[in-house]
Amino acid sequence: AKDIASTFNAPKGYKEGSAGVSCGLDVKVHDGEILVRGATVFQGYENPEIDNGGYFTDGWFHTGDMGFIDGDGYIFITGRIKEMINKGGEKISPYEVEKSIMGHPLIKDAVVFPYPDENGSEDAGAAVVMNDGASIRLGELRSYLAGKIKPYKMPTLLFIADEIPRGANEKIQRNLLYERLLELYPDQIKDKDFRHTGEKLSKTGRQVLKIWKSALKKRSLDISMTFTDLGGDSLNGVAVLSDIERKFKIRVPVDILFEGGTVRTVSDFLDRTIEKKCDYDFLVPVKAWGEKTPLVCAHSGTGDEVTYRHIGKYMEKDRPLYALKFNIKKAGSEGPLSFDELGRIYADEIRRLLPEGPYHICGHCWGGVLAYKIASVLRNDGCKVGMLAMFDSVDKERDKKTEKMQESLLRRFAISFKESMGQLRGLPLMEKFRLVVRKAGNIINLVKIVQNKKLYAYGARINNRLLMRITGKAGALGYAYRNYLPEDYEGDVYYFKAARGRSGNLRSEEYWSAKAGNFELIEMDCHHNDLVTGGNARVLTGKLVDIMRRYDTK
Repeated sequence: AKDIASTFNAPKGYKEGSAGVSCGLDVKVHDGEILVRGATVFQGYENPEIDNGGYFTDGWFHTGDMGFIDGDGYIFITGRIKEMINKGGEKISPYEVEKSIMGHPLIKDAVVFPYPDENGSEDAGAAVVMNDGASIRLGELRSYLAGKIKPYKMPTLLFIADEIPRGANEKIQRNLLYERLLELYPDQIKDKDFRHTGEKLSKTGRQVLKIWKSALKKRSLDISMTFTDLGGDSLNGVAVLSDIERKFKIRVPVDILFEGGTVRTVSDFLDRTIEKKCDYDFLVPVKAWGEKTPLVCAHSGTGDEVTYRHIGKYMEKDRPLYALKFNIKKAGSEGPLSFDELGRIYADEIRRLLPEGPYHICGHCWGGVLAYKIASVLRNDGCKVGMLAMFDSVDKERDKKTEKMQESLLRRFAISFKESMGQLRGLPLMEKFRLVVRKAGNIINLVKIVQNKKLYAYGARINNRLLMRITGKAGALGYAYRNYLPEDYEGDVYYFKAARGRSGNLRSEEYWSAKAGNFELIEMDCHHNDLVTGGNARVLTGKLVDIMRRYDTK
């Protein structure tokens, strides 16, 4: 056999957990997968039954290994794609969790596997073989793992096995393991049940528990388990945060919910801040702690703050992160909403948060255009703006033909379909199904947004406030965005371009470059909607941190 790629190279010394640096081949990471290209990479499989298109993209070979490359070029392998557990969009390496479990002094063997949760998605289960006479419960194992792995990677199901079931050649077949364990140990499935522990909760805690049950669609749940362990994701996270805000008139920081948040930790936060309510109308803390100049993220057309929770997860320790959330009542517009109004309202609230600059502002897609407007208002007020970052924001051409084409649902559907077909290649069957479902949901939301925007525009044209009101925030924000014509901006603009999928963004980068005083293009090897999620969010956040540090030291 011939090696495809070698990494016996350590220009800055060996790093723990790293496979080293490539010895000559091109290496990159796309959607979390390690790809290689070069002279020693074979041209394809000779077996005609194998579709080489699933293994090669533009000369890059898909290794099937998950990982990342640090700033020094060191490669870190975190697992295999086919064995990664996809929990609500978060990838869990079974090898990482197994390694942490095996550190327990009473456990002599362990395996981590996927199993279907109550919503039909994947979750992480574990089977362990104990030392003679020893025993352990799921809660005890999770307590041991606390601090060793991320909360969302915690097993939510535990089997105590006499030995780990293996298939042919003594290999573990993870995708079949759950069914096999159910056959061997049917009585142990009770340790999976989501049950209330009987622990007494305060009045606040009981109200939070009720909100969680409603959002997660569970009749009962274990209050010691985290929100993400219970199946929480961005969609039901928005519902939980919104319901809590309506109930308590308090905005819970996004990281408190998603970074190991339980019913008790969330209710404790509410109890502590009940007398010190945040008086901001639009700013929501995503990551509330830190002494450095905060980063403020502008909401997109949906008006939600949860879009940026992955950036909050990877943000440097001492830098707070806030997101703007649209509140149609607080906006208080007498007539049709405009970007001029939004920019002024948001700039004033950001200055209340941080009386002196430099101000760091960013936004994804539609939100990048809003961030541009806010930065323009701040500069016109004589304030110092540091980093203005736009994540794959489209141009704002005003000719009718271009505008009609950009708003065409058929065109957007075709783009989404084309991108989906490219992303489906090489994915396991269940991953393909989830991607199709997610894309379908995105298209449905897109239809709602476009139709609400048209209805709002009609209401504005005939001065019918009732018609404008019933379209909600999607109609108001869509109308404001459509009618905004950006002014020139003499500051620095950092434009993050998603290199995959939306080829039309060549014109977008030229458009914003012509508007900016200084323009820097940063390409990301991903699709538009993947910029702010998963491994891409880690890379994006690292680049944002590097840019903000330049201004912090000036």
